[in-house]
Amino acid sequence: MNYLLAFTSLAVAVTVYITASVFTRKASFRAVPGPPSPSWIFGNMVQLWTSSPYGKYEFAWLKQYGNVYRLKGCFGQNCLMVSDPHAVQHVLNNVDTFRNSPLFEWAIYALDGPKGVQVVRGEEHRRLRTALNVAFTAGAVREYQELFENVARKISSKLEASSESVVDICQFIGPGTLAAIAEAVLGRSVEELDEELVHLFSTMVVQDTRHTPSSVIVNALCTLVPQLNLSVLPVFGLLLKARKLATRLGTQVIEEKAAALEGGMDPGNDLYAYLLRQNTTLTKEDIANQTCILLAAGYDTTANTLTFGLLELARKPELQEKIRKEIHSMTTSSYDSKPLLNALIKESLRMFPAIALAERVAVRHTVIPLTESIPTTAGEHIDHIPVRKGDVVLVGVASYQRSIISRTISSNVVTCVFQGQVPLG
Repeated sequence: MNYLLAFTSLAVAVTVYITASVFTRKASFRAVPGPPSPSWIFGNMVQLWTSSPYGKYEFAWLKQYGNVYRLKGCFGQNCLMVSDPHAVQHVLNNVDTFRNSPLFEWAIYALDGPKGVQVVRGEEHRRLRTALNVAFTAGAVREYQELFENVARKISSKLEASSESVVDICQFIGPGTLAAIAEAVLGRSVEELDEELVHLFSTMVVQDTRHTPSSVIVNALCTLVPQLNLSVLPVFGLLLKARKLATRLGTQVIEEKAAALEGGMDPGNDLYAYLLRQNTTLTKEDIANQTCILLAAGYDTTANTLTFGLLELARKPELQEKIRKEIHSMTTSSYDSKPLLNALIKESLRMFPAIALAERVAVRHTVIPLTESIPTTAGEHIDHIPVRKGDVVLVGVASYQRSIISRTISSNVVTCVFQGQVPLG
């Protein structure tokens, strides 16, 4: 009975806190037009996050309301959706004013650790990022071309050996991408990785990309009640375990490569060996601490983009044949000399960004500028929107990249390269 009383008291306290939080900010964004809310509890969030296919509602709202509109969050909270170029730039560039949602911050901290490049701030963040960037220049990435081609050939062989008329490409692309990332970052084959770590990565990808009404509520609670302790959620246990295993692996690899360098031997052509040879400001511990985020982020995002690109090629066999001819007609292995293939890659990235929607929470009062003025519900036109501390702003990355303004800027070259072929969108 005491447990029931304690749970009831907690539920009442949280409800009162949420209600007070929502009503004290209820005027925010009310003058901005937006779609009606089907639910006070969920607002438009279930439509936004769980629709299938992705963007079913979001892209329809983009056409109806334009690049800036209001959405209802959970428990009646007003949120602002932006895909206006100036608004997007303002929100994403002002990291001290607009922070990631608390749920995302928890996830990044669990995956990256206290010394990860995505967690540290200020001068320490600049030091790590500047030092890591040397391994991601165009020249450095070209060193991995042969490695990636070998992995691609292995995936192709498995596809050709399949006797099925319909093949689930994800079962090949996911493991293949992880194999390529492991080789490129650590110089290790996927078979040399800890089996539990590989399993954790595949589990995390599924849980991270599967939005449900429950996850929508949890995310809203985290925003409205930032004091909530999320470490008890099972997913954070998976993230912490993955980071521990990955950091241990990274430490072992770094020690081996450092010893090889000191002994006058070749440590390899992978990213970690490259960083050690560059003699940057990074310590061995600095590099090892980035292992989990480098493996997880590179694996998930690359696999998704490849899958979407291949899906579009399957839908457009005539385009697929043109790209195949372009690849086989050129003797050079340089990807820069294959305009049609490059156009496909760029168009896939535009249409299916790795992060389609970014949620930010204002930590202080500010004003968001707009590229073009928008009409309010009262019929006035405004070219900036006041934002209060605690307000939620959703950056529609996928909407921005599909909008008329960004499409004109980013796709004119792609359209020319396709020589009349309709882009993916």
